[in-house]
Amino acid sequence: MSGRQIILITGAGGGIGGEAARAFAADGHAVVAADLDAGRLEALAGQIPADRLLTVVADVRDRASVEAMMAAATERFGALDVLCPNAGVFVGPDRAIEDTPDEAIDLLIDVNIRGVVNVLRAGLPHVRDGGAVILTSSISGMQAHPGGAVYAATKTAQIGLARSLAAELAPRRIRVNVISPGTIETAMATEAHTPEQLAGFAAANPLGRLGGPADVAEAFVFLAKAAYVNGVVLRVDGGDCLMGAL
Repeated sequence: MSGRQIILITGAGGGIGGEAARAFAADGHAVVAADLDAGRLEALAGQIPADRLLTVVADVRDRASVEAMMAAATERFGALDVLCPNAGVFVGPDRAIEDTPDEAIDLLIDVNIRGVVNVLRAGLPHVRDGGAVILTSSISGMQAHPGGAVYAATKTAQIGLARSLAAELAPRRIRVNVISPGTIETAMATEAHTPEQLAGFAAANPLGRLGGPADVAEAFVFLAKAAYVNGVVLRVDGGDCLMGAL
């Protein structure tokens, strides 16, 4: 990725999405940052130069909202170079699948699957040939997550979606890759786990710590510019996979 590029990131008000937006902007690229939370977007706007940022309040579950987001993005910056359907949710606490409420299942599927598909359907016609798509899955999409089976299923679905799209979009030279973070110190992680659980995850990690949003942002920047990397799932987990850690 050379020169000024146009990046669209959903879930940009969150820890990972926000850090990725800041990292792209720091590299001189223009960012369309979308999120459901207007307050979080306002905070992000104070950290990125105005000529490199467009914030859009959007609900990825709603096709009309996503189409409006895309219209605003293309009106401001024109075609996109990198599309990042990053918005996602985890509904805790962990529990047996038969004890998982219908509303939790609906939210997980609506955001983590339907929301990603909505952004792809609306966004891909506006991605330049030779561009890139980066999905945000999870290590739960690659290994067992007892008590979080539905969440894991949605993240596994994203990996299958990306691999198929990598082949489907090959004639346009659009690369499709996936980032699968481990436990990252974000609000989502602290809401889903107790401090004792997080400390245990850090102690079990080969690097002796949890990941931070900046660790994942580095992977976004890498995959956006790695011109011969296509159809891969990049784990950003500090080596949890080496230890069989969940």
